[in-house]
Amino acid sequence: MRNIIDILLEAGTFRMFVSASQATDLVDTLRTEGPFTVFAPDDEAFTKLPKGTYDDLLKKTPQLKAVLMYHVIAGKYTMDEISKMKTAKTIQGQEVKIDGHQWHLHVNPKINGAIISNHNIEASNGMIHLMDRVLMPNVELTCPVCGMGFMTMEDLNAHTKMGHVVEKVSEPMPPAETMEPVAMATEPTSDMSPQETHVRGAEPNQIHCPICGKIFTTNSEMERHMDSMHHESKGHDE
Repeated sequence: MRNIIDILLEAGTFRMFVSASQATDLVDTLRTEGPFTVFAPDDEAFTKLPKGTYDDLLKKTPQLKAVLMYHVIAGKYTMDEISKMKTAKTIQGQEVKIDGHQWHLHVNPKINGAIISNHNIEASNGMIHLMDRVLMPNVELTCPVCGMGFMTMEDLNAHTKMGHVVEKVSEPMPPAETMEPVAMATEPTSDMSPQETHVRGAEPNQIHCPICGKIFTTNSEMERHMDSMHHESKGHDE
């Protein structure tokens, strides 16, 4: 038996839904074992959207993904089972409202007011029910980054604060000044005299003898040292 995507492709009347699914990772999801129940709007349903809406969605992946996921619920449900439901939670996170109270009179159920015009199209990984309109999630309760939806603003705020930590951490970090000492430490020092090396590492208020590198705290101490130890540039006995 064919999976959900294969059936929609072969039908030839769900090209816009399939194209939109291919623009996100939903096409891969609907090829997995699932099972899923898809309320699939056909091409005619998409043409009922305000002009330019479909093209705009194709340019905005999170919003497009939110719309598509809002048409899918986890599990495999027949029309009889759906007609007994009042609501169903979609994989987008928000619920759809179901009105199936006249199904016993052979009046097809409605999903958010849209009519299920054909039903019980069975796939290897779920069930497909044809919709006459595109279902739209509540944008105000939808994450603009990943397209996931929530039932309350409190839940959305909690998600936006904690749900995208990885993306924030992975942002490029500005150059750190602490990198400079590492670079300095790797500079060659083979051509430096012991005295020069010692002076470069001097701390504040330290005075070095220019000949032997001995450290003094005052100029007078260093001058006395020079007079006694290096008079006429003689050798130094430490």
